[in-house]
Amino acid sequence: MKPISPVSIRYRIDAQDRLFEVNEDWLRFAAENDPFLAERRRIMGRSLWSCIADPTVEELYRQMVNAARLGRASRFKYRCDAPSFRRLFEMRIQGAEDGAVEFESDLLDEEPRPAVSLLDVRQPRNSDFVKVCSWCQRIAVGETWLPVEEGVKALRPMEHDTLPGLTHGICPECRATILAGLHSLL
Repeated sequence: MKPISPVSIRYRIDAQDRLFEVNEDWLRFAAENDPFLAERRRIMGRSLWSCIADPTVEELYRQMVNAARLGRASRFKYRCDAPSFRRLFEMRIQGAEDGAVEFESDLLDEEPRPAVSLLDVRQPRNSDFVKVCSWCQRIAVGETWLPVEEGVKALRPMEHDTLPGLTHGICPECRATILAGLHSLL
């Protein structure tokens, strides 16, 4: 199924890795996923690295940012699902003037699915966390990474009054794919 409407999320960081530009699609997307970040004043000047919780994901992005500043652009596909949609994006990370780096994500595909409340940011959360792969959206259930629908069945979060929080990481399969792409840049 084709996307409902074209989405091209763009943002830029300066030579000190601080956000200094976001486009309107970025702001709309932020409002849907984290209303706190939906205002330019809250994010301008913020370090990109303060937005990434997982050290492995941060290291991969740092390598891509360094490659971009050396004139080697990165390009990869990733999932960024909503409770009622599976969404596939393609990101490009490329260098710009004065050490800036531009990130652009285009929506390639959007497919409806039955709502997954675990992905709904408006749901009350408890102090437990479930790790979601930043690239494929599978969730960690012990040492296994499962598609979100299967993971929800295995974790049974609806048996509790509140849902666990979500934190992002990267599954071994996606990590290997991203590392292979990075090695071709270096």
